[in-house]
Amino acid sequence: MSYNVIAIAGLPGSGKSTLLEELHKLSAFSNWDMISTGGLLRKRHAFLIDKKKFKGDFISYLNNLSDEEIRILNKEARSLAIKGNLVLDSRYAVENCRNLLSAFLVFLTAPLETRIERQKKAHPERPLDEIKKDLEQREDWELKKSLSIYNYDYRDHKPYNLGWGHHHCNVVTKDAGISKTLEWMQRVLERNKDY
Repeated sequence: MSYNVIAIAGLPGSGKSTLLEELHKLSAFSNWDMISTGGLLRKRHAFLIDKKKFKGDFISYLNNLSDEEIRILNKEARSLAIKGNLVLDSRYAVENCRNLLSAFLVFLTAPLETRIERQKKAHPERPLDEIKKDLEQREDWELKKSLSIYNYDYRDHKPYNLGWGHHHCNVVTKDAGISKTLEWMQRVLERNKDY
């Protein structure tokens, strides 16, 4: 099977953005687009501001994100996935790539403690209890949205080609999970480039 889409989903703070950034550095992905949900949200916010359909900053937009807006954003993500040569960071990877045989779906997970540690390294000024509350609220919100809009639990590993829990590797060496994932993806791409 030749893959021309890698869609990365996962729990908040599990390493989706980090994996996207690291994949972008690999020569195998030099001709691929790297798209994150955050990037699509910012683009959509700018569009709505330009068309005078929304007044307010980006945080206000996020706080008022309707189910319809989520559907519009995921329709955009799906159209990009259909074109191929894409690495996509999306909670709704299953929906974005539904029936795309060329899509390889990855689900990242890590224990809450590991995700809190990562967020604390990125934002040392934030208190641990605030980070924990934020991660738990985001996970709860994302689950509710995936169930109400698309009728599936985005955390269910069955639809994904690869479920990767970084915590198994972090015991041995710092961030080995991302490194191992990158090495594995590089091998998959090398095997498939002749197809």
